[in-house]
Amino acid sequence: MKKLNEGKQLLLVDIDGTLCDRNNKIPLSASEAIKKVRSNGHLVYLVTGRALSEVYQDAYDMGFDGIIGGNGSYIMCDNKMIFQKVIEKDVLDKLISWMEDNEIGYYLECNSGLYGNKYLKEKVAKMLFKDNISDAKAWLHKYFPDMIYDYEHNPSDVNKISFVLDDPNELSEAHALFDDIVKVGSWGVFTGDRFGEFALNNIDKDSSIEMLLKHLGMDWDHTIAFGDNNVDVMMITKAHIGVAMGNGRDIVKQASDFVTKDVDDNGLAYAIEQIGL
Repeated sequence: MKKLNEGKQLLLVDIDGTLCDRNNKIPLSASEAIKKVRSNGHLVYLVTGRALSEVYQDAYDMGFDGIIGGNGSYIMCDNKMIFQKVIEKDVLDKLISWMEDNEIGYYLECNSGLYGNKYLKEKVAKMLFKDNISDAKAWLHKYFPDMIYDYEHNPSDVNKISFVLDDPNELSEAHALFDDIVKVGSWGVFTGDRFGEFALNNIDKDSSIEMLLKHLGMDWDHTIAFGDNNVDVMMITKAHIGVAMGNGRDIVKQASDFVTKDVDDNGLAYAIEQIGL
């Protein structure tokens, strides 16, 4: 593994599958390791696909210096929003019309909250639980405890949209219809891709890290990035030290300088210890 350069380091930590375990909780070992890193004078930024409304109390109890969220659509530094970009209303209307016309389950990812449509529960039930709505509701509550289902108007601060992939043709159709106006992709944590995604063009984790580094007066030579999924590859490649979780995808491991243990086996804390932070 590369040696650390002298001086203050910037840790860039993905949340799902990296900081949070399979029960959507931050292991005590990870929380204690992050606290120690910060007490040693280093900075810790969460770099995640999550909206601000999905950053829960255990993360605040742990402590961090800022957030790059929505896979780069906003940057919070010292409790101040220094960058934010949302999906424009005319684009949002087109995306929602297509999903509603096709009875696709989706949720709008906003810093003000997560907004699930009327088809979300039944589509999750179909995808994961053989149409068992009770199990789907329990799963959604476990991973998205503050999901809002009853809303009259679409919010104006949509960072991105996730939609249930219960039909293999939906993603290819979304590409054909919307590739010119949004970034169409898919994602899943610990499994294959379960959700499609609409995100902002020309916005990603590493481009927003570039903005953050400029704001902080730092450079990539003092960064350590931790991740598990495809969206983490570029920041792991660009970081001075890139760390892949043991549960990470092969493409992430191939891009990394070090592969740590599984997130459920204290992988983040182990990596921090091995790096010498």
